[in-house]
Amino acid sequence: MGSEVAVWCSGGIELVRILSDRFGKGSVVVRSPHHVQVKRNSAVHNLWIDSGHVVKYKLADQAGKATVAFSRQQLLRAISQHDGEVTDLVNMRRALDLSELIDSAKASLPLCGVSRAVFVDAGIKGNRAQIGVVHVAIEADGEHVRAESRPCQAKNSTAAEEAAIEYAVGWAGASDLIFSDNQSAVDRARKKHGDRVRWLSRKQNRAADRLANLRGKRKRSKKRKRKPKAK
Repeated sequence: MGSEVAVWCSGGIELVRILSDRFGKGSVVVRSPHHVQVKRNSAVHNLWIDSGHVVKYKLADQAGKATVAFSRQQLLRAISQHDGEVTDLVNMRRALDLSELIDSAKASLPLCGVSRAVFVDAGIKGNRAQIGVVHVAIEADGEHVRAESRPCQAKNSTAAEEAAIEYAVGWAGASDLIFSDNQSAVDRARKKHGDRVRWLSRKQNRAADRLANLRGKRKRSKKRKRKPKAK
């Protein structure tokens, strides 16, 4: 789609008005003429509008590139229906035995180009969070896996992911790399721990997309419709 299809907002002032009318003035924070945030249910959603009046957004738990909002309705619906924090915590509790997290970490290891690493993820509701860490190492004598899940306090999903990374730093070996799919948490952690903490894209890596099944419901596979037999 061309950028002209995505132009439905006249500028930053109108974008703020649209968001304030829907979510309340207290929920909208203007960071710059081109960057606005919407705060809802302990989640922070980022929105940008460029010089061509194209609006893009990143929901609180969205990794990778921002999504183009091709209409006002699409944008408001995406923010309104976001329930990632609730889903994260529910699914983390369902995966307390860490079996899915272990399977996904083992599948991710060769894709990261290393023989040993730690994978982290987190779920949150309110200020209650659950973090999961898995250490996988491929040694001469076989596969070694160590995993742990534990509760913590956090103010939002990024803070929960940061807590998971910090726990992994002390929990893992000094030379082990630590992978997380939360870009904001990784950026902050790298300032303290350097290149040891790395981002793993869920879009580029299907195994990471299933990491502990913490990020929402799985997509159902589409069944092919059978064509009616010719009479």
